[in-house]
This record gives sequence, structure tokens and C-alpha cells, in this order.
Amino acid sequence: MEKQDNLSIAHRYLSNTISKVTSLPTHELKNYNTAENVNSFFFTHDFGTYELEAKFSYCEGSPQKVALLIHGGNSDLSSLTPLEELLRSKNIATLSFNLSGLNNTSETKSSLSQNINESMTFYSLLKKVDIVIGYSLGGYIAIHLAKKFQIDELILLCPAIYSDLAINKMYGPDFKNEISKPYSFYYSSIWNFLMNYRKNVLIIYGELDGVKTNNGKSKGFYEINEVTKYSPIPYEIVQTFKTISMRKANFNLIIEKDKDHYLIKNIRKYNI
Repeated sequence: MEKQDNLSIAHRYLSNTISKVTSLPTHELKNYNTAENVNSFFFTHDFGTYELEAKFSYCEGSPQKVALLIHGGNSDLSSLTPLEELLRSKNIATLSFNLSGLNNTSETKSSLSQNINESMTFYSLLKKVDIVIGYSLGGYIAIHLAKKFQIDELILLCPAIYSDLAINKMYGPDFKNEISKPYSFYYSSIWNFLMNYRKNVLIIYGELDGVKTNNGKSKGFYEINEVTKYSPIPYEIVQTFKTISMRKANFNLIIEKDKDHYLIKNIRKYNI
């Protein structure tokens, strides 16, 4: 009965091509907790030579909105659980999914370009999308979705920006070498797109992310009062978003005090 109920919910909000849903994930997730998956179900989508798993999380009754969530690098959809819980408390249903090449759920080699296409596919599975939220690398992908689709609300959590050359580099040494080049993020057509973008954009960074260096690269891991913090976003990226938000009324930038790149872990405390 539960499977049928979930399938009915799937067909209400997702493409009718989805024929099977499960209460538990079929792939091992990094931060999976059964207790956190109430009112949710999983399904897989076939990409030909590989498949990716997705999770739909819903609230009691009819949700006011539906959000697509995109995780960051070196993680999977389970990293978005705190965000799912926050949105569910606000009567917002969510679809999250695994990206290839960034976790152990698929063995295929991948790239940003491939992840962008995967995200577009999952976006298209939803009958309605009100909000797109991307975290870190997922923020960069979310911007690419905004280039393709009409998105009413775009939310970028600690977004990364990559050079145009990085898009087609396979994850591994080639990709790392490209994004490690000093100031390479300036060579991105994304900046011009954002300057001309007219929909609402909310950007949130932790103040301990985007720490200033003298080499055009990110700070990475560092310590404050013997506590390890993480700043993978170069200082100049955050400053550029500050400049854009001052020039454009549709951009709202929030800097969360005393938080680093891992602010999503405590996302329930923030004003989203």
C-alpha cells in the first residue's frame, strides 16, 4: 500500500514515466539516516550507460511549492537532508538527486558539463518547479539551469564559479589543474549572464568562507582558535557577488556570521 501511495504522489508531481519507487535508497549514501526520510521516496533514472538515484521529499497535504536541490562536490543527495527538512517545514516539496562523478553511487567518469545535463534531466521530470537551490558546485550548475529554464526563485548556497574551460574537463587531475589556476574563475561567461539576469536570486555565504589570499586561489582548510574551518571559495568570487548585489535589486546577498563553507549543516537556523 505504501509503495502505491508513493507512486501516486510521484505521478502527481513527476513525469508519468516513473514506474517504480522505493522507500529506501538502492545506492549507499554518505549521510543516510532512515529516521530522516519520513515522507519521502527514491527512484532511479536511466542515463543509458549508467543510472542515477533521486529522492522526492514531501509534506503532509499539498505543498505550496516544489524545489529542485543540487548537491556539491565530493558528496551525494544525502548532504541535502538538513535543507530538505527546512523546506518541508515551510510546506515545500523537494527533489534531490545524485550527480555522477562526485560520489560512489555511479562509476562513470563525469564532468561539469555532464552534471549540468543530468540536472536538466531531473528538472524536466518535475511537472512544476518553483525554486532551484544549488550548494557549492551545485550552485554553479543551478546558474546554468537558469540559463535554460524560467526559474522564479534561484538560491545559491556558497556557490562556486568555474572557468568556461573547466566545464568539459573530466573530474580528476585535468579538472583540478584547471580550477587551481589563479583567478581562473574570472574567465567564466557566467558573470555576464548574472549581470543581465532579471529573476530573483538569493546568495548565502558563511563569513569564514571566501577568505582572502594573495594568490587568486582559495584558502582551503585553516584554523581559528584551534578549530578547523573550510574556505574552498576564492575571496574574489564572494566580492564579485557583493558587487553584483549592490548593483542589481533582484540580487540579495546574505553573509552568515561565524559560518564557513559547511553552513548547510545548520541551514535550519538561517533565513531562507
